[in-house]
Amino acid sequence: MSSDTPLISIIIPVYNTEKYLRECLDSVLAQTLPEIEVICINDGSKDRSLDILREYEAKDSRLRVIDKQNEGVSIARNTGLETARGEFIQFVDSDDFVGRNLCEEAYHKARAEDLELVVFSYDNFFGNRKIVPPRKNVLPLTDHHNRTLLLLTHTGPCSKLIKRSFLTKNGITFPADICYGEDRVFHWKVCCLVHRFGYVHDVGLYFVRNNSDSLTARKSWRYDQSFPSSDSIDDFLRANNLHDTYGHLHGYVKHRCYLATYHKMAASDDRKNAVSKIKQLLNDSNRALFKGEYRRYGIPSFILEKEMMSFYKSMDGSLLHSFFYFFFRRLVKFAQKARRHSYQFYGKRIE
Repeated sequence: MSSDTPLISIIIPVYNTEKYLRECLDSVLAQTLPEIEVICINDGSKDRSLDILREYEAKDSRLRVIDKQNEGVSIARNTGLETARGEFIQFVDSDDFVGRNLCEEAYHKARAEDLELVVFSYDNFFGNRKIVPPRKNVLPLTDHHNRTLLLLTHTGPCSKLIKRSFLTKNGITFPADICYGEDRVFHWKVCCLVHRFGYVHDVGLYFVRNNSDSLTARKSWRYDQSFPSSDSIDDFLRANNLHDTYGHLHGYVKHRCYLATYHKMAASDDRKNAVSKIKQLLNDSNRALFKGEYRRYGIPSFILEKEMMSFYKSMDGSLLHSFFYFFFRRLVKFAQKARRHSYQFYGKRIE
């Protein structure tokens, strides 16, 4: 690599986040690893976000601004990938902020072990910076070769440092035609195709803001937007002859996503279509196959089987099975939590 090539390209899509943007940019530009470039893609913001970006661009030559019409976060991130020059890629959301040593720790891990992918945990915080312990994104303290556990880590691209040549070689970008679940599609492509990966377990590397203005919080949860991501992953697995290996695991993930999506849908037609999709997933053949997959990571298959069946039957209007579904749904959550704590998982609270 030439001396003027950045070690890491940090890609930040920006859309109407003037309230949080300065905090994000200040944290990124304060990295203890100075050899970075920061690519900010203004995705048609209607507030003062572009003015703030131009201000920072004038102050720090490492930051570049790309101003474009609003086309969504996937195209914004792909635009950043097209112009990135760094050895590695790091994504940051413009309403989050990062620890000063994020790039240094992740990069040194990648170079020391010749990794294509480094996964790290993140911490959630609210407006008053009250940090809560990570739950959904806990990382396994295992060797680097358990791909099942890798696929079950958090799907967000911001929890990953990725070698740019790996993305280019495999043609991995974000799906422009999917408006919800695009992160999950990207995650499965990266994690299925990567050869060398590892984890950084240090706390305080990335901080995710929980606020009611986020895209996820404002999501309408329509049927036609909620399921294409799962179909896209299935297509990818089949095209790469991976469906026999990971299809059952993805079946479990789909089941959890379908149920979560169903409960957040408001329109009756959408819920009806969602039920049809879930019933299709829970056919007799798949239920039998899922049992073996569930045992791999310790959730009793009996509980999940009962949860699936009680949900299926509750859709016919049975109050009794609705009660059973609620009971087994809570039991599954308890089993998942208990299993996580039985492993040596990172979950330390930040004071």
